[in-house]
This record gives sequence, C-alpha cells and structure tokens, in this order.
Amino acid sequence: MNADTQRQQMATPLMDPLERALEGRPLVLLVGADPWRLPWLEAFAARQRESGDMVALWDAAGDPLRPHSALASLVAPFQSTVALEAPELLIGFGPELAALAGDDGPLSRIALPASERRLSRESEFNFRILEASVRFLRTCLAQLPSASGRKLLVVAPAIDRLDRLTLLALDQLRRSEGRSVTIVIGLSNEAYRTLADDDEPERHLLGVEKERRRFLRDFIRTTDPEVVKGPSEWDAPQAAILAEFPNLPDEPGAILRAIQAGQLDVALASLTRPCSRLSRAERSRLLGLTHAYLGNFALALDVYEQARVEAEDPISRARASVYVALLLNKRLSELDRAQAVIETAMGEISGLIDGNARLERAWLFNVHALVHFRRRENDAAFEKCREGLAEVKTVAGSDAMHLKVNLINNMSTLREVSGDPEGALLIWQRFQKLSGAGDPLFRKVFLFRNAALLDACGRPADAYEAMLDCWRETETLSDVFHQAYVGYDLGVLAARLGQLQRAERWFERAGEAAVACRNSDAAARAKHAAALVADAPNGIATTNLGLTGSKLGRPFHLIHIPPITGASQ
Repeated sequence: MNADTQRQQMATPLMDPLERALEGRPLVLLVGADPWRLPWLEAFAARQRESGDMVALWDAAGDPLRPHSALASLVAPFQSTVALEAPELLIGFGPELAALAGDDGPLSRIALPASERRLSRESEFNFRILEASVRFLRTCLAQLPSASGRKLLVVAPAIDRLDRLTLLALDQLRRSEGRSVTIVIGLSNEAYRTLADDDEPERHLLGVEKERRRFLRDFIRTTDPEVVKGPSEWDAPQAAILAEFPNLPDEPGAILRAIQAGQLDVALASLTRPCSRLSRAERSRLLGLTHAYLGNFALALDVYEQARVEAEDPISRARASVYVALLLNKRLSELDRAQAVIETAMGEISGLIDGNARLERAWLFNVHALVHFRRRENDAAFEKCREGLAEVKTVAGSDAMHLKVNLINNMSTLREVSGDPEGALLIWQRFQKLSGAGDPLFRKVFLFRNAALLDACGRPADAYEAMLDCWRETETLSDVFHQAYVGYDLGVLAARLGQLQRAERWFERAGEAAVACRNSDAAARAKHAAALVADAPNGIATTNLGLTGSKLGRPFHLIHIPPITGASQ
C-alpha cells in the first residue's frame, strides 16, 4: 500500500462527522491542512466553498521557531476578511494580532511575560494573545457581515501535531460559544484508548510523553470535540502520537522563547532528546524552568539540585540555589531545607562584591524573607527585604530592576498585613522614584495598589481618583481583563462616597469587561453588586462591598484547561 492510499484510508473516517456538521445553518469552515496535505480534504473544502460556505485552510502544524504561528493561521482568514468588510472590528486587537504575526514589540510594552526568576508561568503576554484571539473570533462570528449567523467548524485531522497554545484557544472558543462551534479532531484507536482510559499506566512513559498525554486527555474530556477513531491501519505507536514535535534548534534563546510562550511540550521534547548540544548549565536551567511551569515541582527541584552540584563557579551555584530554595519554600513548603540552602549559598559568595554577586545575594535575601513570612515572622521578613534592597540598590539591568520592584512590593505588603496601612503606602510610593515609573504598564500596577492603600488609610476620595487614573491606564493599554477588577473597585469606592448611580454604572462596566473575557466569577460579582446598589436606599446595603484586593496581579486561570487527571497545573 503506497503512502497516499494509506493516508486516504486514515482520513476517510473524518467524513461522517464532517457531513453531520454540515447539517443546519451555513458554515465558516477552517480546515487544518497540515501535516497531511490530503487531496480529499482540500477537495472537501473546495466543494463547501462552491456551496456558499466560508472556507479557509490553516496550518495546524505551525513553525516551532514562531510559537504562535498555528494560532495565527487559525485567526488569519477572519483577519483578512475583517480588513475588507468591517475594519472597525480590528480596533482594540492591534498589539495581540501583531504578536500573532511575529511582532512582539507592541504587546511586550504593555503586557508582562512569565517570570523566570519567580518560577511563575503566569504570563499576561500569553494570556492577552489567547484571550484576544478567542474574543476576536467571537466578535467576527457575531458582527462580521459575511460570518454572522454561521456555525464555525474547525477541522484538525491530526491532533498529535496541534501545539499547546492552539489547543488552549480551541478549548476556550468551544466553551464560550457552545453549539455554534464544532471541533473535529482525528485520533487513532490506540491513541484514543490511551487518552480516554483513566487507568492507563504512565510509569513506562518518558517525561514529554506523559505530559503530552495528560494535556491531550484533559483537552478531549473538557472541550468535548467530535473525536474520530480511525481504523486499525491508523494505529501508531503511542510515543509517536503523543510526542511528535518538530525539533527546536539547540539554542537557549529559541527554547526559552518556546517556554515563555507556553509551548512547554515542544520545549520539553527538545530538552530531553539525546545528543543535545546544549551545555549542562543551559540544559539544567531550561529543563528546571519547564518542569516548574508544568507544575512538576519535585522534578524541577531535582534538576536545579543537580545544577548546584555541576556549577563551575560560586555565582552559578548561588543562582541555582535561589531556584532550589524558591521551590522548597513556595511550592513544596519545606522551609527548614530552604533556609539551609540559602545560608550555604550566602556563605559561598560572602566575600564577593561585584554586581553579579550582589544580585544573587539580593535574590537570596528575598527568598529568605519569604521563609520568614511563611513562618509569620513578619519583622524578620521585612529586615531581609531591607537588606536585599540595600544590596541591589546600585546594580543596573532588567533583572535587578525586577528584583527592586519585587522587594519594595514585599516590604509594602508586610507593613499592610501587619496592620500598618500608612507605612505600607509610604513604602509603596517609593515606586515613583524608580526609572520607568511613567510607563503605562508600570503606572497601572502602581495606581491600583496605591488606591487600595489610600482607602485602607481612610481616604476614599483620594482612593477613587487614584483608581480612576488606573482605569484610564487600562484604556490606554486596551486591558479588558483588568478592567473587570478596576471597574468593580471604582464601584465600591463610589458607593462609599454615596455616589450610588455612578457606582452602579461602574459595576455594569466591570461586568461587561468580565463577560468579554469569559470571567464568570467576576461577572457574577459585578452583577450582584450592581443589583445591591440599585436596591440600596441611601447606600445602606453597600457596607458589605469590599475591594477586590490591594494588588492587581491576578492568576490568569481563564486560559488553563481544567485538569481532569489530577496532575499539578
């Protein structure tokens, strides 16, 4: 049997669900043309185009050197149509669409990436790309003249080649649009059995295969696509189905970009393949970070512990020690072990005074402060933060700036939780002395906490003005996600000032922002508060309303597929 005939047999089972999906209203049909380039599938697309459906082929495999390329290909057909029919629909999506096209510049200036130093995978940058992509597709389906009223059918004939970001976007699109979106995926019998079976043993799987299996299984079980189980000829070894990725080059920069963009499966596959040309130090750094982002904290700890052993100089060993202590402290709650690692590392660099030594020493002070904080030793934690800030004060560079911001934030928080809002406000306002304080992204974060602390100090009018300035920054940044929080807090502050009609309008605007981002909890909270204010004579019932918090940073959980497997997310 030649390759074309085999591929034809492999793809034939897709026809039934495709034909079922054709029933009912007209379609917007996006067909994943790669990696098979199947003539029958392209012929199917041509037939539907002739019948009046909107049809486009998209590159389901993508380019590993461009982490968002597959998602960009999914969005591109709508983008080009919008430019012709309704260009006004592009307003508000500029930075995200530019990032999809490979230009990260506009979005990187208004959205924070994942934090390597804090081992935090939460990335406003990735969140905005995914959230805006889905919101853009939903806007097109609802308002684009040629697409309005049509059902969206997305065909992915080989799910093993779909990257993590594209699957996340399809999951969000399916869950937000319900029956108006159908997703058809191809999967072999063996792969389907493996992914659907809760009792399937994982101990024989390698790391990347295990992670890929968990992610695909959660996608199938939560997104509920139309899964096509092929004939026996379609079966393939499990590893090939679960871990078939294009290789990234052995370049730390390329792999780090994949990690920071959320393409964790691709990065893990590249880092665990034999014959890698990466140095031991580079591999340990990137592999530890990948496992930390995946939630495999024990594995990440093993990697960083090995990096400490293999470090060729005290500075590299201290940097690995920061990661080890952070995992032990923040993720594994082994505080005594974390403190021992910190003290050992401090001793090893105690005589070094150059900028790199000062930077690592300041990070160690910062993690040590977290140990004290978790033990509820707030005064000791504050002192460690103060020592860290003094250590890094004269050190330049983006890493040092990030640490200074983190230390000032921690010192302010420690004063706040110790019942001293005035002291917390005084420390927080040091931010205005840092370079970059006029940047909209910087100001948004500063103003939000500043307003909350002003309110805690009994100054609701000043707090309202500061929060209003924060809202203006969210408009400058097209930050719909955070408007759900800023708008709600503006409503609370307006209610405290007795301005109930204004408060009701702010709650409504917060709810609109929450609905746009599919943040159901925030939407319900805003709706309840609006009703409470509308029914409250003289503001009596508004006394139970409180601010959403004193920090704007939020875990962007909305783009995560809920774990079914019980694996750490």
